Amino acid sequence: MLSVVIPAIIGLISGLVSAVFSHFLLIKKIRREAEEQLKFDLHNKQIDAYQRFWDLLGPTSRYVGRQHQDRMIKSNEVGYFLDKEAIDSFFDSFHEFFYSEHGIFLSRDLRNAFFQSRDYYYEIINSANNISENCVQISNTKARKCFQAWDWVRTIARNDIGLRDVDFPQLSAKNSEQ
Repeated sequence: MLSVVIPAIIGLISGLVSAVFSHFLLIKKIRREAEEQLKFDLHNKQIDAYQRFWDLLGPTSRYVGRQHQDRMIKSNEVGYFLDKEAIDSFFDSFHEFFYSEHGIFLSRDLRNAFFQSRDYYYEIINSANNISENCVQISNTKARKCFQAWDWVRTIARNDIGLRDVDFPQLSAKNSEQ
């Protein structure tokens, strides 16, 4: 009888150990899958936030377009000008965006670059001796620095969501004719 009981106990113990071990592996797999799904969902939310952020950047463009009469830097034959009203409006829009459900997804690097650009604009405006028609004339060098700051913000935004690492397919002239 003992010869039957001992193998049965060993079989029972090995079955229990196998079941417990399998249970822990299953729990680990389920947890890993849940974490991956959470990362995927958060990444999608981050992409959505960055797309909305990108929409806000129109007034920072150096290129003139009819839809962007609210550009922060204007130019004419005399030179470059910071439009204080457009700047205030832009940064107010960003403030609303930043404290919406999307602002939490902006990276620290992007926020820092953005706020440095904002501080630079207001430093120029606050140190200006004369503001005529809500505009402050700036040098070509300062205008270039302003544009480069926003180029840097756009670069960080693209890097944050992985667009700099994406190899887009190259269309050849033959493919584009089809």
